[in-house]
Amino acid sequence: MSNEETLATIEGKAQKIQKAVEELALAGSSDAFHSDVYLNIRDDVVNGVVGSPGNVVLSYCTFTSHLDDVTVEGDLDSVEAILEVNEFLSYFGFATDGGDVRLSFRGQPDDRLATAVEITGALNARVMLPNSESVLDEVPMGLPDDFNDNERYEPEEGKEPPVKVKTDTDVVERIVEVVDYEPDLDYYPITVENEEFALNAAQEDAPERNSVWGPLSADSVESPEDFTNHYHEGFEEVFGALSGSVELQTAPGGSPMVVMKQADGRVLRHMLGNVGQ
Repeated sequence: MSNEETLATIEGKAQKIQKAVEELALAGSSDAFHSDVYLNIRDDVVNGVVGSPGNVVLSYCTFTSHLDDVTVEGDLDSVEAILEVNEFLSYFGFATDGGDVRLSFRGQPDDRLATAVEITGALNARVMLPNSESVLDEVPMGLPDDFNDNERYEPEEGKEPPVKVKTDTDVVERIVEVVDYEPDLDYYPITVENEEFALNAAQEDAPERNSVWGPLSADSVESPEDFTNHYHEGFEEVFGALSGSVELQTAPGGSPMVVMKQADGRVLRHMLGNVGQ
């Protein structure tokens, strides 16, 4: 500890810093879906990148003016750190009372990863961080390169997803409610029919079963054809952790879906793998 230096600091309101970590880690009312998150801290910006086991759910979030101040010390271009989310949020809660907070990431400038984060709020807390570089093997470092300047998922040059649906998380929560209620439905459907965003939980092959279907509210819908894609892992957690307007980006034929939100100095991007991919 005596040889440590402060490598980077993040300052802001406790509620906003907590919200940033929860939105990156998909921590709603329960434990975080992503147990560990990778942070790349640069002057005035924090990028978070994380993948679930098997990379079925990938997350890449950028925070700028959502945070009051982000500073990298000395001659460093950036500082990298891994947060164990539930542990960090617990100590963050111990140290804060809703006011201003400073996070100080500490370690050796020559080491790749910070070794600790100190939380200065109503109380002080120190949280040790994983600092073995082997943990970085699980981080999908190339994910940020798959998004273009317009925040479109573009893993190949000039190939954005043709489906773009702008809607609200409360609308998608209706899909979650129906699927969670009906035991015969295992997956969450994302459907476009007749150029409308729709819920298609109908049992057409078994008309004696209960069914729900029909159009859902959306600000805009772009799709080359009618389709239904099915998602499972992480779906409920994404829409439980986010709120307000979102854009869904996908393609017919069982493609992954990116859930993108821009608001309050942050861009949130969560990619869900289609069932069967």
